Amino acid sequence: MIRYIIVSVISGILFGILDGVIHANPLAQRLYEVYKPIARTSLNPLAGIVIDLIYGFVMAGVFLLLYKSLPGETGLIKGVSQAVLPPGRLTPLEGRLMGAVAPRAGAGPA
Repeated sequence: MIRYIIVSVISGILFGILDGVIHANPLAQRLYEVYKPIARTSLNPLAGIVIDLIYGFVMAGVFLLLYKSLPGETGLIKGVSQAVLPPGRLTPLEGRLMGAVAPRAGAGPA
């Protein structure tokens, strides 16, 4: 449990750092010009930090839930597997956790 908390906090801090790097770079600022008319002018850094920490806990929790179903033998390889897992494609364990049911043979679109 302690390891989960430590990894989650570190992940959240890294998310915050990446947010800062992404939003501070000149190319991103030029791309965000499109959103200037509807974007907020005031920032709430505390809310951003809290959200990044929550994402760190969620990401680490999902990894723990999927650990047994991810390909690879070590935690590092399983982490890389989770990182490159295409979005929208369920692993067998994810399917069972989310209640997905395999389509019946011969069942096509209605």
